[in-house]
Amino acid sequence: MAVPISNGPSAGGNGLSPRFAVVTILKGMIGAGILSLPHVFGKVGLRLAVPGYLLISVICAFSIWRLIECKALLAARCLLQGDEQDSLSEKNGAEEVRDCGLGPLGSVSVQVLGPAGLVIAGFGIIASQLGFGIAYIDIVVETMSSDNLLGSSFSTVWLRVIVGLILCLLSCIRSLNGLAKISVVALVIYSYLIIALIRQGGTEVVQGTAPDLAVVWGKVQWDNIGLWLGTAIFAQEAIVISQYVFDDMKLANHRDFLPVLIWSFSICGTVCSLVGALGYMCYGDDVKSVFYLNFPRDSRDVCIAETILCVVLLASFGLQMYPVVSFLEAVFVGKAGETESEESEEELSESDKPSSGGGFFRAFLLPVALRWSLVVLCSAVAVSIPDLSCVTGYSGSFAVSTIGFFLPALCHMKLNSFQLSPLDWALDIMLLLLGIASVILGIEATHCGGDTVKIIQVITKAA
Repeated sequence: MAVPISNGPSAGGNGLSPRFAVVTILKGMIGAGILSLPHVFGKVGLRLAVPGYLLISVICAFSIWRLIECKALLAARCLLQGDEQDSLSEKNGAEEVRDCGLGPLGSVSVQVLGPAGLVIAGFGIIASQLGFGIAYIDIVVETMSSDNLLGSSFSTVWLRVIVGLILCLLSCIRSLNGLAKISVVALVIYSYLIIALIRQGGTEVVQGTAPDLAVVWGKVQWDNIGLWLGTAIFAQEAIVISQYVFDDMKLANHRDFLPVLIWSFSICGTVCSLVGALGYMCYGDDVKSVFYLNFPRDSRDVCIAETILCVVLLASFGLQMYPVVSFLEAVFVGKAGETESEESEEELSESDKPSSGGGFFRAFLLPVALRWSLVVLCSAVAVSIPDLSCVTGYSGSFAVSTIGFFLPALCHMKLNSFQLSPLDWALDIMLLLLGIASVILGIEATHCGGDTVKIIQVITKAA
């Protein structure tokens, strides 16, 4: 039995369907990072990169499942402690307040590790998602500034204003169901990049300019394993959003989420591995940091690829900001929207009517104001911080390692009073070690002191 969902943007209503759940997680993982995979794969060689990336995907999926198991165990204990349904409802209501809209990670952390766990979970979730959002804005603005798109017609300032207005409109979508539908369209559009890679890369193979397959697959470079591992870990952009998808599905049995998790991470791991391998097989060591830069300059695929990148990242912004919005609405709005829909006209007395304006403000105007303020904040940070890659590098390394590896392992060990089987000990220790590795690699891969943020650098960090 899963713990009932916490208060957030999608509280109430029907749960997210399994198909939309898979699509939402896929869109959360397939972003700008996939464009740099051929370059990163080539740094270590395909014989290491391909199976290694698949292994990282499995480990990240397992860390999410470990967290879901913890939440299910807490739910089972909650049921055992309550003799009546009323007492259970009181417990769930208290939990909804305590987790501050931080999803399963916040719910589990606060119950297992106390307030300190909630603070750590909140920092990790908010820092990682804000990092993605700020990087997305920078990538879109930098890409739109090229002469192929709008650079010759609009200044950078106007482009930032246009991007901000578009994001404000898209941020009005309040539910994961709505974001999932946009994700379907985004994934379909994004698939063109893979088709273009196959077409343009196939030309290299036909013309005989592609490298020899024996050399490509036989190459092994351990010196660059840190760069590859760091990118592979940080490319798992759906570690956070997957937890909210679980909550939004409103499942009676937490095990029903396992097929969703397996399908989404299997598909994404396979697609990303194929793109990384195909790009390097076609262009070899000459592959650029973003693979479509290897296309002929006069090819329309370059312009189309840049346009698709902007459209998809704009659509992805709302999805990556969903956890942050969930936190803000839980703190500042609470259950206002839910209560407004549940109250009947008979329960409203004459004395209550003057307060209806306040209810409308809390239920509709305040959430919109919070979302628009978040867009303004991300846009302002993207402009004001000259070395954004430095900030996102450090915050991302600590945030991803905390929410993706440290907390699930620690919560599982403490929740079971450290009485684990040898296999569980090995798995939890593996997560802890991978978390330490991600911190070290993130710090090593972060270079501060630059005055501007280049598109390639930002894309690599967003990976």
